[in-house]
Amino acid sequence: MFGFSRAVEYALIALINVAKKGRGAPVSVASIADAEGLPRDYLSKIMPTLLHQGIVRSVRGIGGGFILAQDPSEISVLEVVRSVDGAVEVAKCLGTEECCALHHRCGLVPLVSIVQIELSKVLERITLADAMKWGEQRVGVSSGGWRG
Repeated sequence: MFGFSRAVEYALIALINVAKKGRGAPVSVASIADAEGLPRDYLSKIMPTLLHQGIVRSVRGIGGGFILAQDPSEISVLEVVRSVDGAVEVAKCLGTEECCALHHRCGLVPLVSIVQIELSKVLERITLADAMKWGEQRVGVSSGGWRG
């Protein structure tokens, strides 16, 4: 069943942190990790991927870190998922025919394909700004970090 990978979860949490705290000022990996209770080493591997995909920009030097490359309302959850995981994958059987001996005659393949298409559409409509707004409504503005 579909679920965000841990890398996507951490990427989304980090991006929300950068969007909230950054407001144009760079935010370091250490700062994000400490504020959100995320493993610094793992986050250090995710942020360069987001940089390479053009979701964040890097500011070098003392006081450097990451800033969003676009407004949070322009960054879709789908863009983050694709940047980190490569694709939305509802079921492994859509990726390759070798996953299951029943693949060629399985009646679920069309259903799972439709679910994957529709899920991608939903994730494309949801932006980082939406996630920020919903998160603030759920836990209040003075969140003590991610504990999900």
